[in-house]
Amino acid sequence: MENTRNFPLTEDLEIHNVELEKFLESFESLETDLESWIYLLKESQNLKGESMKTLEKKSPEIKKAISELKNISRSPKSRELYEARRKAELDYNSGMKGAFRQGKEEGLEEGLLLGIRMNLKSRFNLREDDPILKEIHRIKDLDRLTKILTQSVQAKTLEEFKKFIKSIK
Repeated sequence: MENTRNFPLTEDLEIHNVELEKFLESFESLETDLESWIYLLKESQNLKGESMKTLEKKSPEIKKAISELKNISRSPKSRELYEARRKAELDYNSGMKGAFRQGKEEGLEEGLLLGIRMNLKSRFNLREDDPILKEIHRIKDLDRLTKILTQSVQAKTLEEFKKFIKSIK
């Protein structure tokens, strides 16, 4: 490309002024990413078959741009269906992330409660129906349960542990 001026703004952003009608490179002669982008912009209405697939292979960004071009060029009904599918996909992914996070928290809570119960039963010979175990089982706050687990290991006596439980309510 003749008379190309490059204006770097930052390491990550450049601005290129291009007059598309003066860009005369053929598809076969494209060498740089910039040339591929300019070709895509200029020839987007005419891209078909192999030339489109070859451009898509050049970079993930170009592939995404071509995908968006295909979406824009669809009929209004097709675009509406595509957008509804895309929204459903995003909603599903968001729901899965939320469910995963909730499951992780519940698993952590269960593990902390199990650790506390096992610790207290083995150290202080508590029975499963002991009131202190029932009281601890009602606690859902993970930070409090973590502190209780630590104290269940460190307490020298059951009385010392019970005082701690009363102090963090």
